[in-house]
Amino acid sequence: MKNENLSKQPFIIQKCSVVGVIRSLDNLGRVVIPSEFREMLGMRDKQDVEIFLTNDGVFVRPIRDQDEKAKD
Repeated sequence: MKNENLSKQPFIIQKCSVVGVIRSLDNLGRVVIPSEFREMLGMRDKQDVEIFLTNDGVFVRPIRDQDEKAKD
């Protein structure tokens, strides 16, 4: 993320200080996104998310709707 445009950064980094938590993976490789994070991002139950592998780890972002998904 070092050389990326700030507009491409996750909402939480643009709007407030960086917040981190430690979570454990379950036996199926799942991790729970804290409810406070989901609320800040406007995420809802069963919402689709995009998952990217980066040099620094895994990046997850909500998909707002099918029209936005087609633009990326």
